[in-house]
Amino acid sequence: MPATDLAAGSAALRWAFEQSAKERRGRVTAAQSGAFIADLGKLDIEQDDEAPTGAFAQLLPRCRTHQLTSYDATYLDLAVRRRLPLATLDEPLRKAAKKESIAPLQTDFEAFTASRR
Repeated sequence: MPATDLAAGSAALRWAFEQSAKERRGRVTAAQSGAFIADLGKLDIEQDDEAPTGAFAQLLPRCRTHQLTSYDATYLDLAVRRRLPLATLDEPLRKAAKKESIAPLQTDFEAFTASRR
C-alpha cells in the first residue's frame, strides 16, 4: 500500500490561495507554482472531512490558546486528532504543536522547501 499524505479539509483551495499570493508578491513564478501543483498531483492525498464539522468546537479554541490563524490551527487540529507528526517551517505553529505533544515530521523537509524558494 502506498504512503498517504493527509490533508486538512479543503486543502487544495488553501494551496491554490497560497500559490496565488506568492505569485502576486513575486516570491514564486507561474512555472514554480505549476511545478508545485504537479508535485501535489503525484501524492496520494486523503481528504480529512472531520475538520469542517469541528470548526467551532476545536479550531477556535486552538486559535485562541496558541494565537494561531484558523489556517494554521486546522493543520494543528488534524495532527492532534490523528496523532500525526506535523510538517511546518512556521515557528508559532511548531511551538503550538510542541505544547500539544505533536512531534515535527522527521524528514529533510527544510532542505526541500529551501530548494523550492
